[in-house]
Amino acid sequence: MIRTACMVLTFAAIAFAGAQGKVISVDQNDVLVSVEGAKSGMSAIILYEYKSDSTISARCATIKAEKTTATLKCSPFNLYDQSSAPTLTLPIRKGDKAIFTPLGSSAIVIAPDLDRYVKARRADLTYVHSDLFAHQLVTDDVAKPTIADFRRFCDRLLVGAVVFAFNDGDYTVDCQTFAILEIAPYSAAASKKSILPFFHRLGAIDNEIGDFDAYYKRLIKEF
Repeated sequence: MIRTACMVLTFAAIAFAGAQGKVISVDQNDVLVSVEGAKSGMSAIILYEYKSDSTISARCATIKAEKTTATLKCSPFNLYDQSSAPTLTLPIRKGDKAIFTPLGSSAIVIAPDLDRYVKARRADLTYVHSDLFAHQLVTDDVAKPTIADFRRFCDRLLVGAVVFAFNDGDYTVDCQTFAILEIAPYSAAASKKSILPFFHRLGAIDNEIGDFDAYYKRLIKEF
């Protein structure tokens, strides 16, 4: 049985809206879930329900997805990097609810210029502006955004997906696993007016990424 240290955070406080399923079995850190619509590489959370409320007990990554089931690799959930935050030790139990992200939640577009930024936005997602991520990088004095920087940003603002606007397509990536979930083909010449490290409206900021497509494609993982 998995026991996880989790923050006291009720499910009602977070607007997750992805595929949902139920835990079938637990084996060490692997959790089998009954669900339809999950994809390999998609992140998920496990809810520990009690009385009329619930809290998040684990954060997971989908390591195998089939038509009606998904196998998850889970680890303790901690939304904030604060060791002083209150925690509970909760087990993952058969019957617990698993909620998959991010296509039903908000997203951020990372693009080399305004034109690609606008064209990469989808009608079915709510977007957080890239200005906010640029502000985080400036505040933290980061010249090369890493996966850890993206994850921290997504945790803070409850963002599920990152849409990278590359020359050959718009890549929708899970912000926690950085796995590719969708690719919308697109053909475009390299931007002649790139704003690095990505499009934003804060003025010039330090960056060391070099080529936009090459740098961010190195961060993306294939599951």
